[in-house]
Amino acid sequence: MKSPVLPACALAVSLVLAGCGASSSDGGATGAPTSSTTSSAAPTPTSASPTASASSSPAPSITTIPDSDLPQIDGFEYVSDGIDDDALLKQMGGASDDDPRMEGAVVRAIAADGEVGGVITMLRAERDFTATEARNAAIDAAAGFAMLKRADKATVSGETVWKTTRKGAPPLYAMAWAYGDSVYLLATASAKDTKTVMAAVILALSS
Repeated sequence: MKSPVLPACALAVSLVLAGCGASSSDGGATGAPTSSTTSSAAPTPTSASPTASASSSPAPSITTIPDSDLPQIDGFEYVSDGIDDDALLKQMGGASDDDPRMEGAVVRAIAADGEVGGVITMLRAERDFTATEARNAAIDAAAGFAMLKRADKATVSGETVWKTTRKGAPPLYAMAWAYGDSVYLLATASAKDTKTVMAAVILALSS
């Protein structure tokens, strides 16, 4: 599903990380959960196009997802991301032909021991994704974050995720995973932290 919402959220994630002064250290996030992860084989590049579909239909109504709906991750808390929810929803109000339509979104910074270490975006559709839609939504989220047309496949805690790296100083790492009616995009300045926290997200949602 090629939705303009996904790249818009990806841009918001980048702005939040920049504003939070994310560290480029790969030493692991302070207080990172100890969830085990599954090592993946070499990532398989997969073509994906995050380009929005043209549509003349009215913009869908997208609302803010309450923080209580975010996965509760041991050792982490959600903190102010510095981006006004209403401004973000206005930015994301583009129309899309794709089905299912996105109906909710939230972007929050993640902190461990009071120190911000990343950002999570949760996007909710009007119904559960099919297997193909879930794959495409996660690819779009990861590729859109890095402003690319492709994402790499990886395995975290036995689940397929899609990852990209957004070049810059420091580079930012992202992983996206779709589950049920939602897609989760996680971004940090450390590849290790991104995988560790994504494993905790998967555990929280799957248990």
